[in-house]
Amino acid sequence: MNHAGVPAPRPRALKRKTPSWSPSAMRVILFNPIYRGMLVWNRSEWIKDHETKRRRRYERPEAEWIRREAPELRIISDEIGAAVAVEQRRRAAPYVRTADGRRLATHTARTAPRKHLLAGFLECGVCGGSFHALSRPERYGCAWHRTRGPSVCASTLAVRRTALEGAVLSAIRKEVLSPDTVTYIVEMAFAALAAHEQMRQANPSRLREIDHELANLVRLAAATGDIPEVASAITALKAEAAALRLAARPGTLVTKALRRRIIEETLQLRAAFDAAPDEARTALRALLRERRMRVAADQERGWRVEGLFEVPLIGRAQALGPGPDGGNEVVAGGRYNRVAHAFPDGGIPLRCAS
Repeated sequence: MNHAGVPAPRPRALKRKTPSWSPSAMRVILFNPIYRGMLVWNRSEWIKDHETKRRRRYERPEAEWIRREAPELRIISDEIGAAVAVEQRRRAAPYVRTADGRRLATHTARTAPRKHLLAGFLECGVCGGSFHALSRPERYGCAWHRTRGPSVCASTLAVRRTALEGAVLSAIRKEVLSPDTVTYIVEMAFAALAAHEQMRQANPSRLREIDHELANLVRLAAATGDIPEVASAITALKAEAAALRLAARPGTLVTKALRRRIIEETLQLRAAFDAAPDEARTALRALLRERRMRVAADQERGWRVEGLFEVPLIGRAQALGPGPDGGNEVVAGGRYNRVAHAFPDGGIPLRCAS
């Protein structure tokens, strides 16, 4: 269907990628009764929980379903439907099941143990699809090229697993978590913290202004009655005052011991990459968050991998406050480009390529 140019649906998770047909999309079509010419209603209902004020979806018994034949919508024949059912039973047979017939799963898709260190952390630099282990021995390649065809992704790049893992681990040790880099970003964090302290000390004057403005608005409301604009202004000023009081909490006493402790705790992440694969994957996830590294062909070296990492300073030593937006780029090879100080959600962004 991809080769024929049939328009594919656009999944919500792939907003910035060209939509294409996948095996999972074909599975949905095969098991959806509408594509066999059958419309089904009343399969579920939404009921509001009066305690939580939330609506929950409940499945109705099959006896309450409403069906109507719609042959004009059929694209799956009875023969194909029967063959799919046979194949489904064949694939389900090896799994252990509970007494009521449900399949017993020891892991979910997210918690299942991974065989390879970088599984789930890579994406193709051409199409953005997953870059995963191939059936070819000890190779990584584009999953979309393999499962969706060359019309979706023309990349035939295949990288040796040991070479790819070695390059990623080497870049993390030498560039992201090197003592010099960690010391540098800790100093960046404390510099931003000092700037935050200066802003905090200037807030009391603004709080006095807010109190004065609130008093005037309250008198205005008492004299004129309930005016929506006045109520909105009072709400906004109260919210601003609450934010300023929250920021005015006592700051952190910056000492050499505190700097040293944060540096030592951050460098402990390096040891995780020499430990068991599960521990190394946990450390890698802490650096990448929800991002993935991109693997692409390179004319000089054959292939190239790059990613954006965040060194979690705050998460390891609860000592630093939030900083302004921005980032710091680090490129493998030792070249440092200072862009701006930042640590969103407690991390220092670092871009690394190898």
